Amino acid sequence: MIFFFSVLIYSKTLSENDISLIDSLLAKKNLSTNDLNFEKDWATSTKLKLPIVLKILDEPLYFPVFVDSLKSMLNTKNPDILKFSDIIIRNLSDSTKVCKLKNDNLTYSDIFDYVYTIFSKSFYYQQLAFIGLSNSDKQKLEFLSYDLHKEDKDFPKYKDLYAKKSITQFDSLKNEEIISLISKINFEYLYQGALVFYRGFYELKNFLQHNEIKQKGEWSRKTRYGNFFISTIDKNNIYTKNYAFLLDTKGNDRYFSDFNTDFLHPFFYQIDLSGNDLYQNQNIGGLFSTRFGFGASFDLNGNDTYRGNDYSFSAWCSYMLAMDMNGSDYYQAGLHSLGAATLGISYLFDANGNDIYNASEFAEGFASVLGVGIIADLGGNDVYYCGGKYLHAPLAPNDYRTMSQGYGFGIRPDIGGGVGVLYDKSGNDYYDGGVFSIGGAYWYALGIVIDENGNDFYNSVYYPQGSGIHLAAGFLLDENGEDSYYSKHGPGMGAGHDFSVGFLIDKKGNDTYSVEGGLGLGLTNSVGIFIDGEGDDKYVRKYPKNLGWANKSRSTAGLGIFIDKSGNDEYANDYAKNNSFWQRGYFGFAVDLKGEKTKEKESEKKADDTLVDSLLAIENIFEIASGWGVNNNAKRVDAALDILIKRDKEAAKYIAENKMNTKSGLVYRAIKKFAKKSKEIKKYFPTLLGDSDTLVVKNTIALIGELKDSSYLETFKTFLNKNKFVKSVLSALGNIKSDESAELLSRYVNSKNEIYRVIVAKGLFKINSAKAKEILEKMKKDNSFLIKAMFMIKEEKK
Repeated sequence: MIFFFSVLIYSKTLSENDISLIDSLLAKKNLSTNDLNFEKDWATSTKLKLPIVLKILDEPLYFPVFVDSLKSMLNTKNPDILKFSDIIIRNLSDSTKVCKLKNDNLTYSDIFDYVYTIFSKSFYYQQLAFIGLSNSDKQKLEFLSYDLHKEDKDFPKYKDLYAKKSITQFDSLKNEEIISLISKINFEYLYQGALVFYRGFYELKNFLQHNEIKQKGEWSRKTRYGNFFISTIDKNNIYTKNYAFLLDTKGNDRYFSDFNTDFLHPFFYQIDLSGNDLYQNQNIGGLFSTRFGFGASFDLNGNDTYRGNDYSFSAWCSYMLAMDMNGSDYYQAGLHSLGAATLGISYLFDANGNDIYNASEFAEGFASVLGVGIIADLGGNDVYYCGGKYLHAPLAPNDYRTMSQGYGFGIRPDIGGGVGVLYDKSGNDYYDGGVFSIGGAYWYALGIVIDENGNDFYNSVYYPQGSGIHLAAGFLLDENGEDSYYSKHGPGMGAGHDFSVGFLIDKKGNDTYSVEGGLGLGLTNSVGIFIDGEGDDKYVRKYPKNLGWANKSRSTAGLGIFIDKSGNDEYANDYAKNNSFWQRGYFGFAVDLKGEKTKEKESEKKADDTLVDSLLAIENIFEIASGWGVNNNAKRVDAALDILIKRDKEAAKYIAENKMNTKSGLVYRAIKKFAKKSKEIKKYFPTLLGDSDTLVVKNTIALIGELKDSSYLETFKTFLNKNKFVKSVLSALGNIKSDESAELLSRYVNSKNEIYRVIVAKGLFKINSAKAKEILEKMKKDNSFLIKAMFMIKEEKK
């Protein structure tokens, strides 16, 4: 089990010396490492947050300690999927007994009976895990297991899947309903079932590795769990039937079976002991995919090929372990694949060989809600490619979104994510990841890549390589080798954005780095840490927000730290030099111990459809106005907003009745832009403030603040007196610049809630009246870094 809360903050990955260096850099602004621990858990309504995620957001220097614990568990040829269960649920009990194989001369009947016994014992706990769900709940959960991560362009093939598997198709479930469904699952019983299942599997595969089965032939049996089959004949078998237990000892075999589980068929063991084998199944969720049960595969020898569709080598509310011990292998799959997990654990283990991993999205060590997704590869020159299917328009219309390769992902804004891990022990490896990739995370999740040895190449597009994006934390550790890191854009390579944490640590080697925004970047109230240990390194991108930089945001700042510990290094930026210190941005710190901006890519052709038909229905106009206003789409969004203003009365009514409960930042931004020019929307505020939907009220409060409307101060005072909507009201008060607003804010100057105090300080600085300044004097000694930073920024401006 992972011991989360270590007393020691330093580790092998981040040494005591590294921490001293960080502390000495921060001291130049009268700060310390404690100031890294400012409040980052701002989305207080988000559910299902993993404790380890909150721990790392709260204490960024604990992240390397956690990475060390993962590395020690992954560096083994006997992987244990059970060790990672306490990431999902803490304080698990271990009361199960291991079923032992009794001698080294077993008959087929003995093996059949052993597997059947394991399945029966696991079945008891598997049933208890879902006993709290009604039949309707199970139907929704089964639908959700495909719907949660699918892309809109794939709707036709999923519609066919639902019909083929008789899955009830619902409208996409609301997040509140998803949370309710998950709360009915007993994950402790699911773990107990996994204990029995995998201990039995380890016992069986270890026996088969070291003992030859003396009987020769083929044996089969039908059971309540599915077909059981054993073949010890030296021939090249072709399998098309589906099996719950399949053992093949010899031959170059071809497997076209479904290896998956569901509520009715919750288990499978698949074991192949020799031969160059083909595993191919183009059914969605057909190749080594578990739902609501447990699966395990073991291939001992041979150069093998695995070809699957979406949800291959995948776990959803379940556990999935796949082991390939020898040979150069090829893995190809779709989304949520190759060590991908949601509500469970998926572990794809490859012991050695020059392997190729190829998937589309949410893959290659990916984890979503309450999940742990792992790829561990111990040897060989490996290629990790993800992309080629889902373009990230409009931000990057010609590049592919992947969310892959040691990536953690939550469901913004309501549900936290999981822990995605990619571990590669040795070899000259190539990582090609696209947008959101290679040790990154999004929305209350962790993403981790650990590469111990070899000359490696990392290639990304946006948000890459040790980046935490939106209340998340990402980590990339490379211990040895001459490595190349490239990303077209940032933030990345040890960067955090929006109350996040990002690390990139490269211990040894002559390395080359190129990114547009990163290398120790604390963006939008985040912590970004970059450390290069040994080697003559090249920092080739001449970009102003590289090499230790942090911006001002929300009236405060973040922390960016860049450290190069040795070597004769080359810098494209003029401000960076060998054996020197520099401090940039508001709280960006950099040291080297021993820049003109790159040209933008060639402009895309202007879109022909920048104009919007003004006669469209108002809901269609609003949908365009709430689009992503970047690149070619910007003019179209602005045109739609202009039409909304011209149709003010109709638009205001539609927004008030249909859109004020939004959780989308893009939708709210459209509402805000409309409201600033609308004469009609204010008429709806009194009714909206009394709405039974708290989200409607919060958005209305925020909008009143944006409009600086002081006529609602008495209403805000009433909310505060009732301790209702406190965060929303405090945020709005800072925009309504009056002494009455300042007086209401003053109530929370000494609040135990750091988030409240930060909002108060930010608001008082905005108001900037004599009364506000008087109240701010009481906050000068506040121990929150975010508040300290506000005062320091104010002093620098003077």
